[in-house]
Amino acid sequence: MQADRPDIAAPGEPGAVVLSGLGRRFGNDWAVQPLDLRVARGEFLSLLGPSGCGKTTILRMIAGFLEPSCGSIRIDGQDVTDLPTERRGIGIVVQSYALFPSMNVFENVAFGLRVRRRPKQEITDRVQAALAQVGLSGFERRAPGQLSGGQRQRVALARAIVTEPALLLLDEPLSALDARIRAEMRAWLKELQHRLGITTVFVTHDQDEALSLSDRIVVMNAGRIEQCAPPRTIYERPATEFVARFVGVANLLSARVEECGRVSAAGIGTIPVDTGTCRTGDAVTLVLRPEAMTLTPGGAGRLVSVDYTGAASLCRVALGDQTLSVAFDSSVPAPEPGASVGLSIKPGAGYLMQKETPDADRR
Repeated sequence: MQADRPDIAAPGEPGAVVLSGLGRRFGNDWAVQPLDLRVARGEFLSLLGPSGCGKTTILRMIAGFLEPSCGSIRIDGQDVTDLPTERRGIGIVVQSYALFPSMNVFENVAFGLRVRRRPKQEITDRVQAALAQVGLSGFERRAPGQLSGGQRQRVALARAIVTEPALLLLDEPLSALDARIRAEMRAWLKELQHRLGITTVFVTHDQDEALSLSDRIVVMNAGRIEQCAPPRTIYERPATEFVARFVGVANLLSARVEECGRVSAAGIGTIPVDTGTCRTGDAVTLVLRPEAMTLTPGGAGRLVSVDYTGAASLCRVALGDQTLSVAFDSSVPAPEPGASVGLSIKPGAGYLMQKETPDADRR
């Protein structure tokens, strides 16, 4: 039940990116409250959270687009807090691609090298190598308007990596794509980043992207880090109720520790669960993901609705004064809404959190 520290240091010292006491005010309000964070070399780290949580503000400070109100930024051991963007050794890809419409693919990718006044043959070789990396060899003379959305985003990535940056910053780069292309690009981006080994900081509000792409996820809320951990830990052992509700679907039930290894929750009864450091009588929050429960015929619950989502359906079950979400195998006919159902909890599937109080220090 010990929560992941929000300032956890990634493996490897000193770290490709080290944020120390970094914060940003807009007027009297903190957009990002002072925080500490390390990103390991070669790591894919995602900043995940709702709009206005501070994730893009962090990225813009790392990029040099925004000046921090406090704290420092180090990239590969160098303090870059006061350096302009072009001297930070970073590559940036944004949601809107930001390609020059009057330039063809080759010229767009070559732009950063030409600004750096690299030799002509070096520019040609490196542009061709970058386009090969993103699977666009042979597209050099095409205009951006002749490309699909996914292809344009690949050009933007080629332009970002052609300068061989120490750090790649991705600001919601897939959100403008349709669902099918976004899924394809997600798999392709993960493979590319692993192949190149570029340290990557990725901003997204899409939990599926963060869970599938990341080595670690930083979940942000109201300018604070709620939890920083690998994807499986974020999903299976959320540190706070916000994380539990924001990442995936979660049922949060008030419960009480009855004895070592068992808790009781209204409508559910007594179930076995890892109680960790909790003591008998402690009031806790029991987190149950939809897949932790199965429907049984008859019982005290009432099936409210069944949402078909493909391989699995999501059932809503009214139980006392609460409504729970339960996963259901779509290959099996589901009960009709209104049917009486019971719930069976899979052994060890629940996770406990200490009850949060309004004045709890959640940093």
